This record gives sequence, C-alpha cells and structure tokens, in this order.
Amino acid sequence: MAPPATPRTLSMLGRVRRIVTEEARQGLAAAIAAETAAEAAVRDIADAIARERAIAADLNSDDLMVEFYIAWLAEAGQQLEAARLKRDTAAASTTQARSRLNLAKAAEQTVERHIAAAVAAGRLEDLQREQIELDEVAQAAHPGKVSGPGTTFARSPLANPLD
Repeated sequence: MAPPATPRTLSMLGRVRRIVTEEARQGLAAAIAAETAAEAAVRDIADAIARERAIAADLNSDDLMVEFYIAWLAEAGQQLEAARLKRDTAAASTTQARSRLNLAKAAEQTVERHIAAAVAAGRLEDLQREQIELDEVAQAAHPGKVSGPGTTFARSPLANPLD
C-alpha cells in the first residue's frame, strides 16, 4: 500500500488532473468539429449528386449532358463513399474523445475527493491537538481533576476524597 499523499502532492496531482481534463475537453471539441465537417462533406456530395441527377433527367438535356453525368457519377460515388468513411471514422474519434473526457473527469473528481478527505483529516487532527492542549491547561489549573473525552473535570478515582 502506498504511503498517504501529502497536501502538496495532492495539490499538484489536482492541477495535473485539471490540465488533463481540459486537454480532453479540447480534444472532444476538435473531434466534434472534425465530425461536423465530415458530415457536411457527405451532405455536400450527396446534394451535388442529386442536383446533377436532376439536370441529367431533365428532358431538355442532350445526350452529351447525360454521358457527362454518367462519367461523373462514378467519380462522385467514390468521393461519397470516401466521405462517408471519413465521417464514420470521425464519429468513432468523437466517441473515443468523449470517453477520454469522462475518464479524465472521473480521475479529477477522485483527486478532489482525496483532497477534501485530507483537508478534513487535517482539520480533525488540529481539533484533536487543540482538545489535548485545552485538557492540559485544565489539568494544570485544577490538579487532581480528570478531563478528557466525555468528562468534565470528573474526579479521579485516585484523588483524595477529602479534597
């Protein structure tokens, strides 16, 4: 088992965790932006295919336009497939970035809980030391009286009953 962390160590760890969380947050923002751009590219290519199909299907289009459309459609189909693959990859990256952010947040919260526990433990130690000091002062002011947790200057069983 590792030795207890010092307040300085916990503070430093807290700063590191906040930095990691912020980096994960920025990574998620970048992944979302990339996914949005990839989705827009898919939409743009699909819209272009639909527009060109409508032009080629127009009864006023000549045979040359239809032939250009057919030749262009093969290339556009490949571009659409590549854009969909890029979109799907970007969506997977966004999911991974979201997971990294959730893990970073959980680690940061864990450190914050340890810091809070260390502060509470330190405060408890301070209160205990203060109580000991108060008990020593009370004992010095009233020799023969017992004080401590749960007692208020109770008479010691060893004290002289005639005092």
